[in-house]
Amino acid sequence: MESRLKQESIHAYSKDFASSVAASFFNGKTKISGEEILKLSEIQQVNLFVLMHLFQTWEKESTQLESPYFNYDHPDVRKALNNFQNTISNHIEITKQDFIPLLEAAVEKTLNLIFSPYHFYIDQISKTEHTHDLKLKKLMKYIRINPGLLNALIDRMEESKSYEGKELVRLFDEVCAESPGIPEDFDEYLNSFSKIIPLSLEMIYTEEESENKDEVKKEIQSTEIDLDKKTLNDTFNKEQKTLNDQIKAKLDSTLAEIHQNKKIDHLVKSISINQRYQFTKELFAGDKNSLEQVIEEIDSMETLENAVSFSEEIANRNNWDMESEEAIEFMLLIRRRFNTSEDPL
Repeated sequence: MESRLKQESIHAYSKDFASSVAASFFNGKTKISGEEILKLSEIQQVNLFVLMHLFQTWEKESTQLESPYFNYDHPDVRKALNNFQNTISNHIEITKQDFIPLLEAAVEKTLNLIFSPYHFYIDQISKTEHTHDLKLKKLMKYIRINPGLLNALIDRMEESKSYEGKELVRLFDEVCAESPGIPEDFDEYLNSFSKIIPLSLEMIYTEEESENKDEVKKEIQSTEIDLDKKTLNDTFNKEQKTLNDQIKAKLDSTLAEIHQNKKIDHLVKSISINQRYQFTKELFAGDKNSLEQVIEEIDSMETLENAVSFSEEIANRNNWDMESEEAIEFMLLIRRRFNTSEDPL
């Protein structure tokens, strides 16, 4: 299930969070130092994004130094500027008025990185026309949450080669498609943020569903199948209109138009980042290892019948709501995994 973040809600939450934290810190203080920024929030990623902004600003300003009289590109000058940066970084002093916007932006970045790492990295990648591995390695210094995708991208890039925006996005998409990793469990971050300002998934996450998928769900919900009494094998094999028939009918018609019935060779490579995110949370009680084990087991099977029988055991063990979007999506993916031209959906 593809999904998107509620950016307006995230932006509003970030402002409230920053305002609350700043009000507490600057109670009796007029400025905040670099050392204090590092200790400001228990969510270290927020602190690091504030510092990242400061050093990126310094780097941008230093690259704009030009003069008809002085050679700022001379190695000795560059070395002196680097030493100056190291010195000045130990003497950061920011007023409340100037700090709050930095903190707001850092919180917003952190929430995006937690809940949608793919889109966070795409945004970072797309900000410049040309990117090389050194730039991404600098970004990596400040990343503490969901670093896997960025690490994989850096490993894939050729050293010293400059990539244009679209080329790098394509490369990143390939990395994501091949990566078995899934985002970190977000519960601890929800709890940490909520200590300051209450935060829930409803404030962050919204389902992005096509009309076709809505129709599938309505058709399935309209059937009078008691999934607590019937097995998944019954559902998939009965001659009367069952869950399988409903999905099949829709996939043969409307969903086919959006390629939902296209065969996939491996679940492990076809389940998106956001799907893994939702399946882990809703179907496997947050246990990412269990999801990965189930995916590997299904990928090793040879027939749909075996996969369905195995899925029945998993569904019963984890008390799946078979009318939920996550369960429906997962079963559709299994059907696509075992679809063949000789035996179409």
